[in-house]
Amino acid sequence: MSKSIKMGLHYDMSDEVYHQQHDAKDHYYSSSQLKDILKDPLTFKKKYITQEMGERGFVAAFEFGTYVHTAILEPERLEESTAIYEGAARRGKAWEEFSAKNKGKTILTHDKKKFDMGGDTEYGTAQKCIEAVGESKVAMELLAQGQPEVSLFYEFEGVKLKVRADWIDFKRMIIADLKTTSSNPRNTDSIRKSTKDYGYDLSAAMYMLLFNQYVKHEGHPKSNRDGQLMEFTDFYWIYTGKKDFNCQCYMAHQKMVELGLVKFKEAIRLIKYYESINWEIPETCPDLAPASWEISDWENIGPSKNDDSIVVKEETKTDNPALML
Repeated sequence: MSKSIKMGLHYDMSDEVYHQQHDAKDHYYSSSQLKDILKDPLTFKKKYITQEMGERGFVAAFEFGTYVHTAILEPERLEESTAIYEGAARRGKAWEEFSAKNKGKTILTHDKKKFDMGGDTEYGTAQKCIEAVGESKVAMELLAQGQPEVSLFYEFEGVKLKVRADWIDFKRMIIADLKTTSSNPRNTDSIRKSTKDYGYDLSAAMYMLLFNQYVKHEGHPKSNRDGQLMEFTDFYWIYTGKKDFNCQCYMAHQKMVELGLVKFKEAIRLIKYYESINWEIPETCPDLAPASWEISDWENIGPSKNDDSIVVKEETKTDNPALML
């Protein structure tokens, strides 16, 4: 297994080292991993405790996002850490040779023939996303000063955690997260749905909480003003669209952060609870009720309560989870 990582701030840590899996006792959980336990504690156990289930393999969207992140936040690393494959697809002998030659690098495909005929390629789309961010005055102001990819390994309520800020400024006390999306970044409803679906609210709350805890207990020279420690209160998302090729910035509303904090603390509670019972997760058979919105949509046109042809079983109470049907 990988070498244990020292608690605290890390400015030059590679993605590979940050994402390394460690033994359960040495492992630091990321916001993505906390979201896993909220979805299913058993899957969380198999991934990070017993480690019988591996992480997801290659996903092209991750490569794309990494390339855009590097180009915008760390352009000086672009040439050494990325490669462009001038082929149509990630298969075949030519691809295998190119991939082996550039092992460890972020690779995007770029079919020049297709591109010259007006078609989209991964590289071509990435360039348009990068240009969109560069044309955004708000995004450029957020990224005008600060540091990219700052990692923090810290402990909260006895649970080891890690966060990696895309962009952080200890002087202005702001954190920014760069996102690529297939939705239109200017469509607030779509972005709100993405925030809920991917748990971005939990991430925002976790990042601000841990960085604030670090500054409070360990201190940071740039966050100390006239002898008073400042706190992170502003979290921003910088969205760039892979289809609309535009950019829109959002600041996390206080209510959004508060909601994320509730989810974060529930994830911490679950980890501590299952640790206390040695990760023995019992099998249950819960009731499956319809969603509240579905009840609301159908209740006005559903069967009458006086309709004798419909027999509704009253809810029963039982201590046997196998009988809870």
